[in-house]
Amino acid sequence: MAETIGLNDRLRFSKAGAPGQTRSILATRAVVSAFDIVGDAGTAGTGVTAVELGGRHRRITELTLSSTMALSDIPGGADLAVGQLIYTFPAGNIIVNSCAIKDLVLVDPENNLGADDPDVGVGTVIGAGVVNVLGGTGTFENLLTGQTSVNLAVTDACQASALAIAAGAAHTVHLNAADGWASSGENAMSATGVITIDWTYLEA
Repeated sequence: MAETIGLNDRLRFSKAGAPGQTRSILATRAVVSAFDIVGDAGTAGTGVTAVELGGRHRRITELTLSSTMALSDIPGGADLAVGQLIYTFPAGNIIVNSCAIKDLVLVDPENNLGADDPDVGVGTVIGAGVVNVLGGTGTFENLLTGQTSVNLAVTDACQASALAIAAGAAHTVHLNAADGWASSGENAMSATGVITIDWTYLEA
């Protein structure tokens, strides 16, 4: 019966010229990629690079955000939730096991929001509306509960979610932020950092 190879599994190869002898190597990302063990992958959003790891069903997706990943415009001087699409899961039934953020920073090229401390989370629905926290709408942060940032820098966090996404439900993943923004606002806020999603693909 075929077995799935995952990251950090050990592959054993016969040693040439010595029947019965084997040696073990660590399955690195390059080896995993070479064996093409990941099945149907999702789609990264604009300004996001995705690395897909794992087997046919259990996946790890690493999303690296760049400064070209622009969030919604912020008029400023009022409470507002904003967000941006960063990933779309493939069609089928999905279970999101956990989500983590690392080195996540909101980028303010106009230098208007540097003193703001927005609530930043990850959810299946894009942030919107007159709110200064994400908690009022569960789908704004159902993958990772909103984390309070300090001067736009977000503390590293990891959260087990066990979220089931049915085949007919929204398969989108958004980075969201909410705050009572500085009066000058921002038309081109983006984000840098890494968001890692551990998920299981159950197909149709």
